[in-house]
Amino acid sequence: MGQMGLVGPSMSESTIYQFKTLAVLSALALSLVALGWKLGGGTGLGAAVAVILFAILAAYFWADKRVLGMHGALKIDERSTPGLCQMVRELARRTDLPVPRMYLVPDQAANAFATGRNVRHGAVIVSTGLLDLLDREELAAVIAHEFGHLRRGDTLPMTVLAALAGGLTSISNFFTWSNLLGTGRAKVEKRDGVPSDAFFWVLIAPVLALLIRLATSISREYRADEHSARLIGDSSPLASALLKIDAQNSHTYLESASPASAHLFICNPLSTKGSMRLFQTHPPVLKRIERLEALARRPAVPSSWVGVL
Repeated sequence: MGQMGLVGPSMSESTIYQFKTLAVLSALALSLVALGWKLGGGTGLGAAVAVILFAILAAYFWADKRVLGMHGALKIDERSTPGLCQMVRELARRTDLPVPRMYLVPDQAANAFATGRNVRHGAVIVSTGLLDLLDREELAAVIAHEFGHLRRGDTLPMTVLAALAGGLTSISNFFTWSNLLGTGRAKVEKRDGVPSDAFFWVLIAPVLALLIRLATSISREYRADEHSARLIGDSSPLASALLKIDAQNSHTYLESASPASAHLFICNPLSTKGSMRLFQTHPPVLKRIERLEALARRPAVPSSWVGVL
């Protein structure tokens, strides 16, 4: 496929996406304020405002740590993975971004995501399975996709949303039917890597799915795909990587996968069957590949990335 020159992100679309997330979070905050006023008058209102202010600070400064903890991500450096770190440095230089921190999720399911409140505090996370599944060019294309999210400012709203949704999921885990019936603590069964207790699916899942759908946009993945193709100079490595990841995900699920953070990943880490369809936040892989192939047919400027791999 042809090579492509790197172009800047669409700031207006990114702003709209962040505004959508802010609107949803603001609606939740107003609901909490109204609830506080209803339950406790002035005292309840004050308590609700205090909780919201604390939640805002916590979400801004610690949401990324919460997300990393949700997936058991381990920090990696030059000593442990020199080739990967060299690749990330080169991509950061070409994207004109600070070099992000790198983390590894010890899981054989192939996937990746980015997090962080801004580009100076960005992090890219890859799974062990991704490193084993992809060749070097495909891996570079996946990481370039995550750089697209960092460059566009997607990671702050996506991370805050994941941390908030993770809190709702934790509530559902606490109130399993066994606990409600007084039978003591019991291990929560999982289906496709996510909690399967009745409380979650009856009460929490619909709210969580609505929250995520209102605050996210599938176009963010198309734009990050385009950023990767233009940064690498060729759309075929990312197309090949997406096909491999999607094929593996049809039978291998990320152990730490959760509806709370599924929207962060380059490919949906959850099953696409049954009730899991509630949490579909990614465009179909075949549509993404079609758009990548269309990019390859456009006139392009040769990329200096070619040959670096």
